[in-house]
Parts: sequence; C-alpha cells; structure tokens
Amino acid sequence: MKPRVPFLVLALSAAIALAGVGVWRLLQRAPACPVLTSSPTAQDYLNAGRALRPSSADERDDRSAALSCFLEACDRNLPEGCRMLTETFEDKATQPGALTQRLTTKLIQGCDSADVGSCHALAVLYRDGKGQPPAPALAVATFHRLCEMKSISLTAAPIRRAACLDVLHLTSDQPNEADTFRRLAVACLKSSAECRTLAVAFQNGSGVPRDPLLARKFYDWSCRLDQPGWDPDHLDLRRPPPKPLQREKAGSQPQAAPTQPGGLPCFDLDDLDEQMTTQATDVATKCEAGDPSACLDAATFVIAEADDPIRALKELQKGCDGGVIAACAHLGEAQRENGDFAAAFQTFTQACARNSGFACEWLAYMQLYGETIPSDRAAARTSYDKSCALGMPHACVEADTLSNG
Repeated sequence: MKPRVPFLVLALSAAIALAGVGVWRLLQRAPACPVLTSSPTAQDYLNAGRALRPSSADERDDRSAALSCFLEACDRNLPEGCRMLTETFEDKATQPGALTQRLTTKLIQGCDSADVGSCHALAVLYRDGKGQPPAPALAVATFHRLCEMKSISLTAAPIRRAACLDVLHLTSDQPNEADTFRRLAVACLKSSAECRTLAVAFQNGSGVPRDPLLARKFYDWSCRLDQPGWDPDHLDLRRPPPKPLQREKAGSQPQAAPTQPGGLPCFDLDDLDEQMTTQATDVATKCEAGDPSACLDAATFVIAEADDPIRALKELQKGCDGGVIAACAHLGEAQRENGDFAAAFQTFTQACARNSGFACEWLAYMQLYGETIPSDRAAARTSYDKSCALGMPHACVEADTLSNG
C-alpha cells in the first residue's frame, strides 16, 4: 500500500506551481496595450508601455498592461521592447520559463545585430537566472562580447565599460588574483577587450590600485587595437597616452570626440578626460586640504592637460606621502625623468612592494640596465614577472624574454 501524501504538502506544492505560472497567466489575461493609433508601430507599443510604468516606487502603475505593450514591441523585433520586458519582471523567481525563452531568442537576435542594450539585457538574464537557472559561462561570454564591441555610440560606451567590469568580477572570485591580471595583460597585447577591462580595473581600483593615469593609457591602447587594419605588433605599449581633447569655452560648439588612426572615436578616453576636466578644480582644492587620493587625480589632470611638471611633482609627492600607491609609482617616474635615479629606485621599490604593477615594471628596467645598482637580471626577471601578474602587458613580454634568454 502506497503511503498517503499529507494534504498540507499537496496544498503547498500546488501553491508553488501556481506561483510559477502566475506571471504568464497575467500576460495571457492582461488588457490589450492601450495604444492611441489605429495602426500602431513597435515604437508606439514601446511608448505606451513606458507610460504605464511608474516613475517612482510610490506611484501606482498597471504592470500587466505594460507587459502587454512591451511584449508587442518585442514581438515586432524592437530590441528595446525586449529589454523593457526583461526589466519589468523584477521578481526573477516568478518569471515564467516560456516567456524567458521568447525573450532570450529576441535578445540574441538583437545582440547579433550589435545592439548594445540587447547584449547587456541578455548577459544580465544569464547572470541572474530570471525564469531559468543562472548560466555563468553564457553570462561571461555575452558580457565579453559586449566589452569587445568596436563601433558603438557615445551613450553606449558606459554600458560597454560596465560589461568589461562584469567580466572581471565573474571570471575571478577574488578580483586581485594574480592569474586573472596576468591573463588580461597577455591578452591585451592583441585584444582591445582585455585592454579595456584593464583600463576599467585601474579606473575603479578593482583588484589593482586605482590609477587614472594608467587607465588613460589602457583606454588609448584599446582604442588603437580597435582601429581597422591596425597591426598590434606595431603597438608601442610604453608610449604616453595622448593629450585629452581641448574643450571649448562655455557657450561654444562642442568638438567631436577624439579619434585614433583609422577613424573610430575613442569614447572611453574622452569620457574619462571629460570627467577629469570637470572635477579639476574640486580635486585641486581637496588636495590642498590634505586629501591624498584627490592629489593623484589633480596630478593626473596636470600631467595630461596642464603640462606643468613642477606642480605635478608636488601633487604626486603629497599623494605618495598620504599612502596612495599609484601616486608613488608616478612620483618615481617623475623623479627618474628629473635625473634623481636614487630617489626613483627607492620609490619604485616601495611602490612595487605595495603591488603597483607600473612601479614594478620601472623597477625591473632599472635593475636590468643597472641604473643606480649593478645590473641584476634575476632581480629584473622577478620584478617583471610581478608586474605582469599585476596587469602590465609589456612586463609579460620582458619576463618571458628573460626567462628564455
């Protein structure tokens, strides 16, 4: 005789099943989308759906009707309709799998047509597992695909940078794991996506010391690698990044985004420089007030824009004295350029010990070529290897050369 299943268990199972199809039934029974034209287009449905969504958590909305509108727009192959439909399902536990499959198919189509928003929504769907189990490998692949997109708009550039950061976080439980940045550094020699990921990491201090000067350089490298016909073997990773775009005075016509050889605009570099220029006065004031992190930002602006080495040296010294690792690394570079090799060697040694890949690379150079101390290939190889593990591409090449030489 089979054991009898308690009524409470049956009731609970039924409740769970009903919850799983609740949203799908909501769509089936939802009122028709209230468009105002007799022959609505996909854009009409999208606009109607937006009007039905709340602008704040306190406002009432007709979510079921909004879903109908977004579904109509999505079915008419408007990528933004699919994205809005995905965003409207805020409760991932109750989103029905059948609808998820429809969404996934549409988002894949949008992503295949290089629609940035579709790729991002698809990656988030894979990452968060809305309506289906999470798929981390597919999420990483889709975020990486977005990270390596070349011809994008100015408004899409921040989405692409965020995707690069998602790749970094998803591929390593510990973002500062040495193998992660070594892999990125080696790949950056040929791939713009990995260079861009390193730029975002240095810009935000994700897994490596925050270093806006290095971020500018990596954005420059990624833009150059994006150019049609550009030979990565000709990329000089030790060249300084370009000067930022000179802004017009208030009230004049804005200039176009800067371009690299080949014609593609470098929105990432322009965005960083725009932010740097906007904050220049504020960070200079904070630096004077004793904020060492602001001194690094102030020095970045001076080095890139103002061409005032004396002021830059002063601000880097303040930042370094306040414990900012990247400020020490670039202070060492300035000391070496001024001919103070002994001070530079000491500064690079201390900054390298605190995990500045930039400082480790310069320290290795001085060790290899006997600046201040007798040439020491073994020490240079060790320093280059550490620099490579901290994300410096050229250091990986040098470490490999010394190991095989």
